[in-house]
Amino acid sequence: MPPELAALKVCCGRGTGVVLAVCHFGAVECIGPALAAHGLGLTGSLRFSTRELSSAARGRSAELAVTGLFAPMEFIEIGGEQPAALEMAAVLRKGGMLLAVFDEKTNYSVPVSLFKKQVWGGAGLDRLVRLAQAGAAVWSAFAIRNDNETYEVRLSEHSGTGPQLVQSLYHNLEAVCAARCAQWYFLHEEIPFVT
Repeated sequence: MPPELAALKVCCGRGTGVVLAVCHFGAVECIGPALAAHGLGLTGSLRFSTRELSSAARGRSAELAVTGLFAPMEFIEIGGEQPAALEMAAVLRKGGMLLAVFDEKTNYSVPVSLFKKQVWGGAGLDRLVRLAQAGAAVWSAFAIRNDNETYEVRLSEHSGTGPQLVQSLYHNLEAVCAARCAQWYFLHEEIPFVT
């Protein structure tokens, strides 16, 4: 077991909640099942494009959990009937792991630096950590495509609060993207990356 995964398991065992911050970097949809295969249950917060996709994702998660080879994976639908932020904070307060995207601009984003440009980021994750409870940990996760067409999940723990925490996520994104730029398939229009 990679040392980062072992450290994440220890962190999850503390019961103070873990935010697993992900971004639009290739194979992001594989991160949840990969961690669940190592016994780490999680709740993903995301926006499904259709009801059919939502139903299919929930069904597949249930099928995987029934095998006993995967920890449970649950979902919070952003834009659903319940306020997503309150549901997300509840996962952390209960000591769970929450998978959430950090590279989207929302009303709660903060200015950060990425490749020497100022962009809006964090999607309010820093506020969520503060709202949840003291001690909630923040980790970033990237699914890295290797040259032999396999993937590995790269994990990093982050510290700090507020904008400092969000900036640390973007420093990590910058380093990973510089090494594997072709894999960063989602460029937001507010990020003037290509000039």
